[in-house]
Amino acid sequence: MHTPLGKSMRTTLLSLAIGVLACVSLTAQLSDSSSVLENPSVGYPARLVGIVLPAPRVIAQAIEAREQQLVVRILDTYAHGTDFRYDIEFYGLEPGTFDLADYLTREDSGTAEHLPQIPVTIVSNQSTNGFPTPTPLEPRRAAFYHFYKTVLMVGGILWVTGLVALIFVGRKRKKRQTASASPKSVAERLRPLVEQAAAGTIDEKGKAELERTLEVFWRRKLNLNDLSASDLRKTLREHPQAQEMLKQFDLWLYRPGEAGNVDIDELLSPYQSLPMDELQR
Repeated sequence: MHTPLGKSMRTTLLSLAIGVLACVSLTAQLSDSSSVLENPSVGYPARLVGIVLPAPRVIAQAIEAREQQLVVRILDTYAHGTDFRYDIEFYGLEPGTFDLADYLTREDSGTAEHLPQIPVTIVSNQSTNGFPTPTPLEPRRAAFYHFYKTVLMVGGILWVTGLVALIFVGRKRKKRQTASASPKSVAERLRPLVEQAAAGTIDEKGKAELERTLEVFWRRKLNLNDLSASDLRKTLREHPQAQEMLKQFDLWLYRPGEAGNVDIDELLSPYQSLPMDELQR
């Protein structure tokens, strides 16, 4: 038969056992947490896994200041009743003890004063004994900053000026080349056609060009613009100067054996009097 005292002792022993198990579990969690935060070195990341923080939800602050000493990043967030559980990664930019909560802010842009302190220690893996602390560099503008816009404007003007000069110089050069390549007189235009006709190598295009040039030249020189093509040819065959070229041209084309030797310079002498550009107009 169980006495009330024995029942009370069993209840007490059961409570003590549960308490011991809870302490062991809590000690194991703290041990795991300590292994994560075992004084990470400068520049080496460390993690807080499953840390519970009271609501409202928080996020990592943006890196804005150059002199910021700790870089914090939240890897994941879980609901934990009315609070939140976080996986947080961080690394230090210089040795020292810092409050991780200073680098967190509320998701709704409010202040994070509700957070408890989360102390972390960053150590240096190099000894500074005997070495002076480097002097921090102050950011400053380059020496040519004030002249930057002026240099750009001057460079742009020079570039445009050079481009315009190249365009106009190229056009003038092309005009000079065209002018030098173009025949200056009707005789110069007729010479290669006449030489081809005398050699028997003139093609149909050359024949048409030769006949057209002769026709236009004598129409202009003799003021025969109102004559038809047949009347013009008949008139030119009776003209003492025009008939020489026409007769010789017919011999070269249709009776080359009777053409004989011809002085081309003398044959072209009547056509030296008119510049080619006047004939074209």
